[in-house]
Amino acid sequence: MRAHRRKFPLKEWQALPEAQQATTQKLARLLRLAVLLNHSRPETAPSLPKISADSDSLTITLPANDEPTLLSTDLEQEQAFMEAAGFKLVIKQAN
Repeated sequence: MRAHRRKFPLKEWQALPEAQQATTQKLARLLRLAVLLNHSRPETAPSLPKISADSDSLTITLPANDEPTLLSTDLEQEQAFMEAAGFKLVIKQAN
């Protein structure tokens, strides 16, 4: 839970058994995206973004929209947090 916002707790992850580190990191990254999607939700039901994952990156595809939203800004900040921790978050806009 400690990894759900702001900087990643890299030292705490290194203290875990090596077999648990990768899984814990992936789950934390997904939790962070879930928190952003839940926190930034508007009052009307939006089109849901699509999230895909591969071995070393997460990709989130946002619904087509002409104007920037709070979610877009939050995702850009999250992308920077992930990059600083050595993870990759790709943000795409649907056509």
